[in-house]
Amino acid sequence: MKKLTALMLSSAMMLSLAACGGSASTETVSSEAASSEAASSEAVSTEEAASADAAAVTTVNAGKLTMSTNAAFPPYEMTTDSGELEGIDIDVAAAVAEKLGLELQVDDMDFDAALLAAQNGKSDMVMAGVTVTDERLKVMDFSDTYAEGIQSIIVPEGSDIATADDLSGKAIGTQRGTTGYLYCTDDFGADPETWSENIVLYGHNMADNTMFGSLRQYRQNPSYYKEAPFITFSSNYADYTYVMVGLLITGGDADSDFKYWQMEDLDDKAAFDSYMGSVNSKNMIDNPIDVQYGDSLLTLSTCYSDEDNSRFLIVARRLRDGEDTASMLSTIQNNGGTDAAQE
Repeated sequence: MKKLTALMLSSAMMLSLAACGGSASTETVSSEAASSEAASSEAVSTEEAASADAAAVTTVNAGKLTMSTNAAFPPYEMTTDSGELEGIDIDVAAAVAEKLGLELQVDDMDFDAALLAAQNGKSDMVMAGVTVTDERLKVMDFSDTYAEGIQSIIVPEGSDIATADDLSGKAIGTQRGTTGYLYCTDDFGADPETWSENIVLYGHNMADNTMFGSLRQYRQNPSYYKEAPFITFSSNYADYTYVMVGLLITGGDADSDFKYWQMEDLDDKAAFDSYMGSVNSKNMIDNPIDVQYGDSLLTLSTCYSDEDNSRFLIVARRLRDGEDTASMLSTIQNNGGTDAAQE
């Protein structure tokens, strides 16, 4: 606003001088000198104000204004053929950075990751055609609305889908985290309260210890679990800590007596207890950590033998609110037992 004010003052001064154009030359020289002095003073004042603004702003990276975006929403943000980022939001962000005397840094990522970057303090702001919603207002601040848009449904030519009501029971493609995603999950998706938070991750037991090769330490020496019983799981949405409750070997075929990959379907207590019963019956450790229906489970699965389709599993549960790793580690080291190592 200070630069804009300076331009307005300059225009007003020029009009005033033009109105006095018939005055003597001495007055003209005096007016020109005054105008030059005022303009110079205003320029210095503006530079000082920008410097003061930059000093007053705390950013993620000193001297930079970091913007997270998803450059797939032209004309607001997009990638040129040469790989550069451009668009309306990029230009607005550049103007803000210039006003603050900062260098603009634009980080391109998935849309939901861009939101989380701003929410978690990884970027100073997100500009990516973000719609204001009640849920987002709980975790971030918004500027005044500067654009409005609509949602459209795109179907193949000749499709029997004529209205949004025809989408019920259909497979709908959206970008995760966007307004379209929210609309579709609210109107046509499963109830979020019924979504499973149980996760199975598969990895190859590679010879160079990449992927899940390091799990070999738990298999060959189950007591190692007492030294490192925790798993940190990071996603676009949050970081979670899990504590191991089971190390076991089981089959990986469809006729296996323990179909661990079906853990996402543990939608009632009986199914959950049955699952954990199978874990405990094959467990290589004497687990001192309680597991209850409602806990979120994480299972890491890797190859056990090249001769058959057996799998080595580590089963863990997410730490509950109020639990801490220090006290749980003490419980494990003082109470947890282990069985013989498995080669």
